[in-house]
Amino acid sequence: MLLMIRPVILLYLLGASICSKADEFPWVRQILFQDSITWIGTNDGLYKIIENRKGAIRCTKELENASEIYIDTKNTIWVVDFGNGLYYNRENKWELLQDDTVKYISNIYEFDSKLYILASVKNEMRYLWRSNGQWNQVTTFNPPHQKGKERAYGLVVNQSGVYSGNTYFDDLKRSYIDNFYRFHSGKWTILKEGVKDFYFDKKSGTWIFFYGMYSNKIEINANVVEIPRGELIQDYNVDQNGSPWILTFKGLFYSYKNGQWKKQNNAINSIKELKFWIKNDKEIWVGGYAYVAYYKNDQWIELSFLTPKTHNDGNGDEANAEQGDANQSDSKIHKWGIINDKDGYSNVREAPDSKSKVIAKLLTNMKFRFFESSKTDWWQIETERGTTGYVHKSRIQEL
Repeated sequence: MLLMIRPVILLYLLGASICSKADEFPWVRQILFQDSITWIGTNDGLYKIIENRKGAIRCTKELENASEIYIDTKNTIWVVDFGNGLYYNRENKWELLQDDTVKYISNIYEFDSKLYILASVKNEMRYLWRSNGQWNQVTTFNPPHQKGKERAYGLVVNQSGVYSGNTYFDDLKRSYIDNFYRFHSGKWTILKEGVKDFYFDKKSGTWIFFYGMYSNKIEINANVVEIPRGELIQDYNVDQNGSPWILTFKGLFYSYKNGQWKKQNNAINSIKELKFWIKNDKEIWVGGYAYVAYYKNDQWIELSFLTPKTHNDGNGDEANAEQGDANQSDSKIHKWGIINDKDGYSNVREAPDSKSKVIAKLLTNMKFRFFESSKTDWWQIETERGTTGYVHKSRIQEL
């Protein structure tokens, strides 16, 4: 199982307020792939998406909160409900481990069939492993710097020790400082400075270090690798073969293989603060604020099921009076609808034609605006996130 450490410093610094179930902004935190299932963890819940061979999509909400997702070598999925406990799925049934030890987990890692966690217990960051239903302490991260201002994140365990990233606020520099540590022979030692994220490939023993957003380099086993000239990193990840990938601010993805960078996609719209996950070389998923999209068959498709909660649900408001195409709609006043399709989704097309390019997929119960027309059977729609396109009127059910 590959590990990609995702920093959760803000979760720990700000506490449960970041993970509040009442948060109005549905952010995608993590996407993982398990056989034919795509798991999407958000602050609004854990979603399970299944696409069959014919392309039909089913989406169900499994849990109310998911701050961390992990799939172990036994194909068990573990989900952190930050502030509540640790869920695991056994025989398609969710079970909850709920005690003070697992309420505030930052990271999960498996080594030699043992499950390790980094958790906040009694205001201390502790590293623990699970055996016979009990959590056993490996070590406590003792902040070596400024009296509790340091916070640990990330977790790798192997024969040579426990590895972790950390950050602390430097009062003199007025900025956060990031370090990479190893716990060995009873003490923590700094191995590298400036590390924002790291990855360890268990099979090859490869370390990859990332230096964060706006960086122009990564590091592989102490060898510095410059990214393509003129690009800056927006996000980074690692594929199933242990190869690093980057997303640039120009909306391009590059993978690093055989000592060189290779462009992997047509540009995605330059939406800031995106994170991404790689299913394979031909399928990339991205997530952000109320946004999930995937790149497949050489095109980007938005998957609309996360609904922003900042809009007024009233019908026909003047704020949207300019929406709609006068050549297609009888009225510029919109109505609200959901899809009506036995397959569980409907395609949104770029133009009012069945042969037009698919730009998005609307899933069951996803609300959207639509504009009726007597001139065509293809009605213009707009998702709450602002994506516009066309859906056949037979697939629209008015609310």
